[in-house]
Amino acid sequence: MPTVARTDAMRGLAVFISDIRNCKSKEAESRRINKELANIRSKFKGDKTLDGYSKKKYVCKLLFIFLLGHDIDFGHMEAVNLLGSNRYTEKQIGYLFISVLVNARSDLMKLIVQNMKNDISSSKPVHVNLALHCIANIGSLEMAEAFGPEIPKLIVSPQASESVKQSAALCLLRLFRTSKESMTYADWASRVIHLLNDHHMGVVTAASSLIQALAQHSPAEYKGCVALAVSRLSRIVTAAYTDLQDYSYYFVPAPWLSVKLLRLLQCYPVPEEPAVRGRLVECLETILNKCQEPPKSKKVQHSNAKNAVLFEAINLIIHIDSEPNLLVRACNQLGQFLQHRETNLRYLALESMCLLANSEFSAEAVKKHRETVINALKTERDVSVRQRAVDLLYAMCDKTNAEEIVAEMLAYLKTADYAIREEMVLKVAILSEKYASDYTWYVDTILQLIRVAGDYVSEEVWHRVIQIVINRDDAQGYAAKTVFENLQAPACHENMVKVGGYILGEFGNLIAGDKRSSPLIQFNLLHSKFHLCSPSTRALLLSTYVKFINLFPEIKSTVQNVLKNPNQLRNADVELQQRALEYSQLSSITSQDVLATVLEEMPPFPERESSILAKLKKKKPSSTQTHEKEQKESKPLIIKSTSSPTANNHNSETKEKPTLAQVATQQQSVDLLGLGAPAAAPSATNDLLVDVLADTSAEPSVVDFNKSTDEMLVTGMDGSEASAEQAGAAGVFVTNTADQMFDFGGADDVTNTTTTTTSSADATAASSAEYSNNDDEMMAKFLFKNSGVIFENASLQIGVKCEFKEHFGRVGIFFGNNTPTELTEFTSTVDLGASLQGKVNVTIYKEAPNRVFGNEQVQYFINLECLSMFQDSPVLRVNFKQSGRPQSIAVKLPVVINKFLEPVDMNAQDFFARWKQLGLPGQESQKIFTAKVAINTEDNQSKVTGFGFSNLVGIDPNPDNGVGAGILKTKSAQVGCLLRVEPDIQANMYRLTVRSSNAEVSSTFCSSLEEQF
Repeated sequence: MPTVARTDAMRGLAVFISDIRNCKSKEAESRRINKELANIRSKFKGDKTLDGYSKKKYVCKLLFIFLLGHDIDFGHMEAVNLLGSNRYTEKQIGYLFISVLVNARSDLMKLIVQNMKNDISSSKPVHVNLALHCIANIGSLEMAEAFGPEIPKLIVSPQASESVKQSAALCLLRLFRTSKESMTYADWASRVIHLLNDHHMGVVTAASSLIQALAQHSPAEYKGCVALAVSRLSRIVTAAYTDLQDYSYYFVPAPWLSVKLLRLLQCYPVPEEPAVRGRLVECLETILNKCQEPPKSKKVQHSNAKNAVLFEAINLIIHIDSEPNLLVRACNQLGQFLQHRETNLRYLALESMCLLANSEFSAEAVKKHRETVINALKTERDVSVRQRAVDLLYAMCDKTNAEEIVAEMLAYLKTADYAIREEMVLKVAILSEKYASDYTWYVDTILQLIRVAGDYVSEEVWHRVIQIVINRDDAQGYAAKTVFENLQAPACHENMVKVGGYILGEFGNLIAGDKRSSPLIQFNLLHSKFHLCSPSTRALLLSTYVKFINLFPEIKSTVQNVLKNPNQLRNADVELQQRALEYSQLSSITSQDVLATVLEEMPPFPERESSILAKLKKKKPSSTQTHEKEQKESKPLIIKSTSSPTANNHNSETKEKPTLAQVATQQQSVDLLGLGAPAAAPSATNDLLVDVLADTSAEPSVVDFNKSTDEMLVTGMDGSEASAEQAGAAGVFVTNTADQMFDFGGADDVTNTTTTTTSSADATAASSAEYSNNDDEMMAKFLFKNSGVIFENASLQIGVKCEFKEHFGRVGIFFGNNTPTELTEFTSTVDLGASLQGKVNVTIYKEAPNRVFGNEQVQYFINLECLSMFQDSPVLRVNFKQSGRPQSIAVKLPVVINKFLEPVDMNAQDFFARWKQLGLPGQESQKIFTAKVAINTEDNQSKVTGFGFSNLVGIDPNPDNGVGAGILKTKSAQVGCLLRVEPDIQANMYRLTVRSSNAEVSSTFCSSLEEQF
């Protein structure tokens, strides 16, 4: 960088800064700043012959004032003029001001771009660098389009200096991240990778960051970089300290470049060329060997740099996953870090070992550190390290150590941090189910889990244990006995009551022969918990009671007395009142045969993915990698609904206790964990998605005791449809509820323009097509509401939920896969179009995943900012492949301008005063039209408030007239709006008038409301 001459020192700036620092109060500072701003403004306006030094000094003062938090609305042109100076310091200040204060959509941008182009073509490297730095700092779409073709030429130019190449590479990386589409690769893709062989290490470091980003986007075009990266890495790791002395950091040669190269190599599979592969393995072995050497410095910077290279090398070893020697050595090296005094090293070691546990070559080596990991779980102070220890125990668990690991996790759960308890509960439930060699151990483990951490046991966990007990006859008696014993504890968690109520309601007869668990004792035990439970649990218990009437006719009168109790029949909770009334009538009116049919034992549950694992996937996808991999390599875990004595005898003779999965190989029936089995085919009614707005996991197929009696009679307590004969015998009117899936505001509110009853197979076989919704119909419905279904066909359902405040908004978009087939290459983007550019800003708050599993629901969130008045709506574009066939969907999002309208309360005097002020031509939009339906004053008021206006009562002398007021909030301006709706009931006509200071707003609001009246 050029040296700053003495004449360039700005004494006036130094004096001004000193004055600001000496101010004793905020008011004094504001006065001094206002005085200076007035002086600068007068200089810029009055003196047209200001020299470069004066402009630079005043622009610097403006920049300093801006950094103090004050708005600057002038001086931009003077800063642009500084770009044309030949003096480095003046040009530097001009670029600095533009980088900080000039908006990417400024009118001066064309002039700025032209000056930048002049500097980029300059023969002075310092001027080129200044322009490149400014381009990277702004990094807008316009910059990417203007300089995307130019900057690569600087990178590969033989005349460009090293500093220019470095700046150009980093600048191009910034523009590439801004707009990948505007980059053209054909001219320089093959040449840029050769920068890895450049003699200047700074150029190599900058280029490696660029090449990594390019390789992640287009791996095939840059696969030639692998050999070059391995060659450069080899030279670094085998170099002596003196060879790279200028680029060594505390005796570690080029650590940053080493890390970048190791990350770059992780973008590609292991090299196929034997020479390149051998050299890469040699590099990794050298890195591992160097970590065993005594440290060359005791300073922490040395160990940090060396460990950074080591951990990235281990990540590459895990990525290659084909070198057993390297994997075992990496595991041993990480094992040494497990007891290191540095918390960060312990954390990273546990995290990396979780990945090593997935490899078949290093899994056994990881298990050798089990005791150390368990000790870390007990003694570690940092909660994040303890959480990684839990992850590692989960990853290293198999059938040989499952019982010990689950026991340790249960013991730790009693004192675990609240932040990780829910995740631990899910993992214990999954491990105990997956590796259970004995159903008694599984039942005991889950019940102990409820006792220890009942508050963190989600519905998925206790639903799952019920599924397994119902699907396995030889587990039912033991489960009923065990839950009965647990319910006798003085302090019993509500989840235990739910499990106990469900299992005893189904299988209480299996233990009724013991006097200690007679039917009356079971009923009294459950009913003693009734008053302590929430309404949902009470509803479940009421269903258990009516089941008892079928199981134990001898206590029918006792149960009926409870159901007919006035406290139940007059309960304030409608659901409880309805259940008590309907159950009491059901048990009194129907015959014993009908009662037995309606309340018969639950059938086995269908095969499906474990809802516990589905929830853990959503909570922490990486935690399930190990078990998913094992499931793909093994047979499905299945259990039989009826046990075989011969099978049990065979199992007892084996040397090692078989797991439930091994028992399943001799039997055929229902999936225990559900990972290896195909999902059940959906019905033609296509009603699998329920609430597209709720953040829910996959719903387990467990009896819903919250249903009303009619629903249970028709659909069965397990959710499956009862036969028409059964429903008819119970005296229940059976209706077709296929279209009564989750409704956002009545069935009419669901916009479904591609309604179909084709089967999922037909949907899968459909050819590639683009679907779109009925924009006008959908927009009309969403004019007054913020949530609902905007699109649905046989493959996909799209729902939205919007929130707006002032000029900001957030839209939650929910995609539901209507088929059991996975949707791959799933992408969703929001297209503003030319009409919305500069009027609405859209940023992604939460990305949607790139695949949607069968019958699954995923989320996608965007943030909105209204910059100015707009009329069109953003378009949501969804692309995916179903069974290899591409499909595209384009649907307008219900984002309209009235969503940014906020109601305002006004009295009559203020309203009419403002009404008169807005009487100029163009400020008023008025329409006279015939009403579409009969005029209703209350409906009119609802439409006014739903649109966003306040409903001002008592303002207009005519009570039938509607009056409203609101403020349209945009970033650039706030527009006050007034509304009058004057109905003529006899003529069935309206006069609708909207006044605002913006003619476009008045016209748009008036036209939109006309369609609704």
